[in-house]
Amino acid sequence: MAKALFFDIDGTLVDSKGDCDEIPEGVVRELRRLQAAGHRLFLCTGRPRLLIPPELDAFGFDGFVLSNGGHVEIGGQSVYQELMGAKLATEVADLLGGMGFEHTINSAHHIYLPRDWWVMRNFFSDMQQCFTYDYDRADALARAIKLECFPTEEERERIRQAVRREIGPEVTFNDNGTRGTLELYSARMSKATGIAVALEHFGIAREDSYGFGDGTNDLPMIRACGTGVAMGNACEELKREADVVCGNVHERGLELALKELFPASICR
Repeated sequence: MAKALFFDIDGTLVDSKGDCDEIPEGVVRELRRLQAAGHRLFLCTGRPRLLIPPELDAFGFDGFVLSNGGHVEIGGQSVYQELMGAKLATEVADLLGGMGFEHTINSAHHIYLPRDWWVMRNFFSDMQQCFTYDYDRADALARAIKLECFPTEEERERIRQAVRREIGPEVTFNDNGTRGTLELYSARMSKATGIAVALEHFGIAREDSYGFGDGTNDLPMIRACGTGVAMGNACEELKREADVVCGNVHERGLELALKELFPASICR
């Protein structure tokens, strides 16, 4: 019976903050083995489609749960989007702008950024090709899945307090955005919503799903999956809720966990 496996990227498949920015060879072998056995493999990430590294894009995953569950792509086609809604996205953008924070507006296929916002442009200096600089703001906000900014730790708390005070609980946050950015998006959305879409698409039951992650935005993923696996480098909250805790990327943690969860004898 086919299983579905959902993998976070940073801190799970790779360690982009360390010296392991490619999927370890042992993990690649295990993923290929599982695919050959008929199991479905997904990237499940906070990243938008444009920021999936080419080597991961070319790997041959069965699908992508993107933007913290706000966008699901299978077979090269978008099968699901959870938009913030123009009103909520505009409220968040106006609040961030009013507080002096540059920010991107992320849709399923675009990352919108004003051409003269140099803080964000310099922060993403090696990703200039990913951004759309000339756009209609109202149209971009109507397409928004999330907004992203790069505040300091102290500023993050200021933003949270302001959003809660001025907008309310309709907005949720993720501190583990691209390169440590702060993501703001609809509280209706999480990795769990995207996982449910992917499982339904392939007709796989929740109990036959596995989630692998390390950050707070992976909590909905491991709660949504039948089996949740936290990496050794995961936050303590994720470890407490996980069914399995494995080693970190450098300790062959994921490779060994896959071998234990899916012995070769049952994958034939």
